[in-house]
Amino acid sequence: MTSSWQPRRALEGVLADAAAYTEARPEAPEGWFLLGRVHHDLGDEAAAAAAFRAVLERDPVHFGALTSLALALAAQGMRADACELFEAALLINPEHPVALVNVANAVVLDDPERAEALYDAALQLEPNLAEAHQGLTGLYAMLGDRERAARHRDRGFG
Repeated sequence: MTSSWQPRRALEGVLADAAAYTEARPEAPEGWFLLGRVHHDLGDEAAAAAAFRAVLERDPVHFGALTSLALALAAQGMRADACELFEAALLINPEHPVALVNVANAVVLDDPERAEALYDAALQLEPNLAEAHQGLTGLYAMLGDRERAARHRDRGFG
């Protein structure tokens, strides 16, 4: 049986390795990306965001860094900045189902019609994508359409 501190301790070891890598090769985006992912996994969104920004300084169209930075900013309550980054990632990879869902999640409160179209586009690409069904569940519930919310709830949470 594994105790709960062991995964954290393993992540801290990876963090130390990633930090050493970025010191030795500061120009390499992959080291910064790993550093950001580990900070995120450890729950330090501010440090994760800083590392993802370092990736984007070296590779401005790094899809993973754009989406990961957007998630880190969203977790810190910076919804508008997150939305901008999700949109940038979608421009790089317009047929990525999760990118479509990320943008939909970011705009759902301000533009429910666009969010619905984005969720639907994601489902056209990947019909069983739980995140898109979950998003539509929330959207339809917010709009008071219980029947459609229930239909997507079954597919997104079932």
